[in-house]
Amino acid sequence: MRTPKPDYENGCISNVIAATSLALAKNRGGYDWPTTDSLEETIAESDSTYSFDCSEWLPRSVVESNQVVVLVVDGLGALQLSQHLGHLPNISKLRGGVIDSVAPTTTATALTSIATGKAPINHGIIGYRINIPDGHIMNTLTWRCDGLDGQSGPDPSSISLSRSFFDLDVAVISKIIFKDTYFSKAYLGDRNFRFFRTISSMVGEIRSSLLGGAPLVYSYYEGVDNVAHEFGLGDYYSMELEFLDFYVGEIMRVLPKGASLLITADHGQVEIPDKPIRMDDFVLDRTTRMSGEGRFRWLHCDSSQIEALYQCTSDLYGEVGWVITKEEALEDGLFGNGAQRNRDVVASRLGDVALLARGDVAFYDPLETGPMELICRHGSLTDAELKVPLIGYLAD
Repeated sequence: MRTPKPDYENGCISNVIAATSLALAKNRGGYDWPTTDSLEETIAESDSTYSFDCSEWLPRSVVESNQVVVLVVDGLGALQLSQHLGHLPNISKLRGGVIDSVAPTTTATALTSIATGKAPINHGIIGYRINIPDGHIMNTLTWRCDGLDGQSGPDPSSISLSRSFFDLDVAVISKIIFKDTYFSKAYLGDRNFRFFRTISSMVGEIRSSLLGGAPLVYSYYEGVDNVAHEFGLGDYYSMELEFLDFYVGEIMRVLPKGASLLITADHGQVEIPDKPIRMDDFVLDRTTRMSGEGRFRWLHCDSSQIEALYQCTSDLYGEVGWVITKEEALEDGLFGNGAQRNRDVVASRLGDVALLARGDVAFYDPLETGPMELICRHGSLTDAELKVPLIGYLAD
């Protein structure tokens, strides 16, 4: 069964900033923002895969606005959201549709794709845990390496292949706990940051940025993903969405006339009923180490073992997962299509054989630890993980 692939040229999170920025260029007429021609040239000369046609997927509210707040809600999958809209009076007022996340559907990769406007192959943050030049496996969120006793990984500029927001003057509203983290430096770079400690303060910072004239405001909220990981998609998840809905209403309330709120997400969620699968010795005996995460597991091996590892993994887990080699994934454009220089760098950060969960399962790696046993997970390319909302509201 063929591995699904995100639609990198059209309705994909990697194209949201490009499409939104161009809409602003047309509506602002060069006032405190690049002209349409200069911005189109900047995007065309970058490693963006945007096709310059967003008519089918960018909400009308953004097309008609002169200021935009992009709110990225971590873990807010389109399928999960659709099941709760009846209890979300504010979010249900937003109009739009569904777009794709990227591969893998993991926070570090997806947030970087949103911020840089690039497919993963062109920004290099290619997974949750990746191989880095010194041969260690690094967690891209914590920027820590296996076996190095908490020591931080390399300089973020040596890992990230792209700058954020096409070098536009974007106001970034960030939680104070993310200040100066290596991952923030890797995916956001040096920005015009405004920090907050509480969610109510996030609303205040958004309002202040808009009143100060910022054409484009970017903010991120992690609560939905945290609750889903710890408690699943039950009552706590519903309450978290209601909490989010209240603050979405507060953002809508402070929007100046002509400004819009655009909500999207980095990925959706899958609830995993059982403990992660400990892979068979036939697989482990051919594997030197693992990277990725539970639903997008990379198996590393000696080059002489790739074919055998692929075959035994397919035989054992083909009913619950997609199995694909690194070369097949790159050739098929699973991470997007990019320049050869980027492809070579990305290839060095991946394993040799990938196992992507199709069923409600995850695959165990003893070196992948965290503060809790995860109930919901993501990373693979099922619709529950890949499909995210892109919905907007225009203040009149």
